[in-house]
Amino acid sequence: MGRLLGTRGAVIPAAPVPLRLEAVVDGEPVVGQVAIAGSRGKIEELRIDPPGVEAPVSATSAIAGADQVVVGPGSLFTSTIAALKVPGLVEAINASPASLVQVCNLTTQDGETLGMDAAAHVRALCSHTGMRTPDVVLAHQGPIAVPPGLQAVDADREVLEEMGCEVVTAELADPGGAWPQHDPARLGAVLRRLA
Repeated sequence: MGRLLGTRGAVIPAAPVPLRLEAVVDGEPVVGQVAIAGSRGKIEELRIDPPGVEAPVSATSAIAGADQVVVGPGSLFTSTIAALKVPGLVEAINASPASLVQVCNLTTQDGETLGMDAAAHVRALCSHTGMRTPDVVLAHQGPIAVPPGLQAVDADREVLEEMGCEVVTAELADPGGAWPQHDPARLGAVLRRLA
């Protein structure tokens, strides 16, 4: 992935130990990433267990030294927000002078983000984690084949700019993918231009 995106460095885990994800969905507790991803309803709260785990210094140092911090794409609650729930990561992002880029998902995800546009993704990301508003929201531009029951994630430029985000659009989807997914080379090229 690093080679395709043109990045340098290493993959650093968000936590030094395995974590369990817990949520409150429509007032009911749900435990486990798969169960949360498949649940129906509004995710009101998300937490990790054990709660006292701190992000490794290697992760916070990497964020502190970065020119660009990229959040997403991925399952909004069970991947992106879940990783940012590890204490120390959001604090490092918020203290960093680096440009913060949120890469929009191409489509909504059944059980997690049905009906959510890009602005709703940003609001959920910030409200559930305390992360500052992204400087840039990077969204796909162009047609994609959306599976039945899902929607393309709409990036309303006016709404996102009112939230303080610059909106950048480009063709980011993999034209040969069997399922809507980002093309790593296309995504990497745009991220390099933004750096």
